[in-house]
This record gives sequence, structure tokens and C-alpha cells, in this order.
Amino acid sequence: METLNILRILKRKLLRQRNSTQTLHCMFLDYLRYATPGMCATGNIYLFDKVIRELNSNLPILEIGSWCGQSANIITYLLRKHGKQNQLFTCDGWKYEAKNHPPLFPDSDVLFADYYAFIKSSYIRNTEFFSAGRLPHSIHLTSNEFFDEWRKNAVLTDIFGRSVQLGGNFAFCFINGDHAYEPAAQDFTNCDAHLETGGFILLDDSATDGGWPGAYQVAEEAIGNPRYKLVSRNPNVLVQKQGANALVN
Repeated sequence: METLNILRILKRKLLRQRNSTQTLHCMFLDYLRYATPGMCATGNIYLFDKVIRELNSNLPILEIGSWCGQSANIITYLLRKHGKQNQLFTCDGWKYEAKNHPPLFPDSDVLFADYYAFIKSSYIRNTEFFSAGRLPHSIHLTSNEFFDEWRKNAVLTDIFGRSVQLGGNFAFCFINGDHAYEPAAQDFTNCDAHLETGGFILLDDSATDGGWPGAYQVAEEAIGNPRYKLVSRNPNVLVQKQGANALVN
């Protein structure tokens, strides 16, 4: 994975939030976001709510990139709010820097490996608290590894110790993994192969202003794809699949 400068991502996300055109006001979500580390833009929350209200089926939802669980908890809350039965899957490798980084953070005694473990444990704690009655199936794999297992209809154990059968199509995919062009494009290709007709894809950090160049490029390519239509820029890009539903086995 290419190095992701977390401070640069945070700056872009804050700019994107200022540019959001539509928001969802909810006291519970405000307090959830105060307590759960994350960078979920207010515009994304509005789009989560819009998509979940308009879901075409009870097929699963996929979140690529989990961090500490803020967006997963938001999605779970909105599924419950709107009475939807869709199962949420999430995947994350919980490793965010280049392979050649030093063992320690500069000028600290914190190991990168310990930091990654801390983020994952925070995700577990946060989801067990805010989504106790409806835990997502969270898989400790990179997105490419996850889709390799998904295509095989594998039975895996999630990070909460539950066995789960993979495979099938998705109703909605939230792409929030590596924002460089090649991995983001691969995530879109993988999601497209398993997205039902009428299903949605939201690309994080794809805003025209304040977005991440790779994610923005993938979003523009999606908008130009005749099998997709633009639903919203708020300011990130939400598209809906129009073409034939090609399930890959």
C-alpha cells in the first residue's frame, strides 16, 4: 500500500465538510461522532441516509476501510432507523503506512505495529458499544484479499469470532480504502462486479474541491461510464448502477 499521509487526508476531509451542500441533523450521530475517532464527512452521512432509504433489496452493504468504526456505526444506525435488514460487511487490513517505515513513530516510543493494533481494538470497542445489537461482519483483510475470498464464497471468521458465509451481490458499496488511483480503481472494479442493478457506490474523498486526486479520477471515470448515473455530488460522488447485473463467481 502506498503511504497515506493521515494529516493531509484529514485536511482534505475538513475542507470537504465545509463544502458539503446537504447534511443530516441527528443528536445521536453528533454524539457518536464526538466519541468515535474518524473523518466521516457530514455530506457522506446525508448520502448514507439517502441510499439506505432507497435501497432496492436486502442484499449486503460493503464498507472498504474501517479505521475506528465511525462510518460503520453510522451506517448501522441508519439501517436500524429505516428498518432495513441489509447486513453490513466491512474490510480493513489495519495497516496504513508504507512497508519501509521505521519501527517507531519519529520522536516517540510508539511502535507502528502497536498503533495498528490499537486502531483495530478501537474499532472493536466502538462497534461493540454503538452497534451492539447489530454488529457488522468485519473482516481483517485488505480489499483485494476480501474480494478474493468473496469470489470463492468462502466461510470466514470475522473479528468478533463469528463464522460468516461470503459471496453474492451487494446493494451498496462505500469505497474508503487506499485513495491512490490504482487501488481505488481496483476497489471500484471489484465492487462493480458484485453490485446489483440499481445498486449504489459512494467514493470517499472524490470531491472536486478538497478531494483526493486518485479517488476523484475514479469517480469521474464512473460518472462517464454508461452503466452508471450520477446521483449526487455532496460533495463526494454517489453513483447508481444502470447496466446488466453481472454476478462474478
